[in-house]
Amino acid sequence: MIAVSLKHLTNTFVPFGLAIVVPVMAAELTRNLDYSRSVYTMWVSIAFAVPAACILAVTGRAGAWSDYRLMLWTFGFVAYVGHVYYSSVVSFSADLRAIHADHGVTIAVAKIVIGAWWAAGLALEWSSLSQRRWARANGLAAQVAVLGVFFTSAVVLRDGLDRGLGIAVTVVVVACVVARIVSEWHRSLDQRTTV
Repeated sequence: MIAVSLKHLTNTFVPFGLAIVVPVMAAELTRNLDYSRSVYTMWVSIAFAVPAACILAVTGRAGAWSDYRLMLWTFGFVAYVGHVYYSSVVSFSADLRAIHADHGVTIAVAKIVIGAWWAAGLALEWSSLSQRRWARANGLAAQVAVLGVFFTSAVVLRDGLDRGLGIAVTVVVVACVVARIVSEWHRSLDQRTTV
C-alpha cells in the first residue's frame, strides 16, 4: 500500500480544491453553464495530470516525487470524473442516446474507456500490487492513453484558446520525455566512462 504523507496530501489537495472551485464558479459567468463547467473541469484534469506525467517521465516511479505524482494523478482523475459528470449526467441527464447524438460514438466510448482505465490504474497504484511489472505497465499505458485523449480533444478537435493551451501542454510533456531520454543517455555515457 502507498502511504502518502500529510505534507504531500496538503501540497496537492489545497491547489486542487482551489483549482476545481474557481472554474466551477467561473462558469456562472457564461451563457452555457453546464458546457462551461464541463470544459473547465477538463482543463483542471489536464492541469493535474500533466505534471504527474512529467514527474513520471523525468523521475520515474521512485524517489521523493513519486507521492506527488500519485496525488496529482489522482486529483486529475477526480477532475475528469467531474468533467464526465457535467458533460454527460448534467448536460444530457445520462441519456445514452442524447450523449451519442451529441458526442458521437468515438468520443462517448473513449470517455467511458479512459475513465475506467484510469480508475483501474489508480486502484492498482494505490494497492499493494503497484510494484508488479504488469501493474506498472498498465499504469504507464493508462497515462499515455489519457494524455493522448487530452491531446486529441484539445489540439485536434478544438480551436482558439483551447488549441493553444493544448499545444502548450503537449510541448511540456514532450520536453519532460526528452529530458528523461537525455538524462538516461548521459547516465549511460557516465557508466561507460567509469568502467
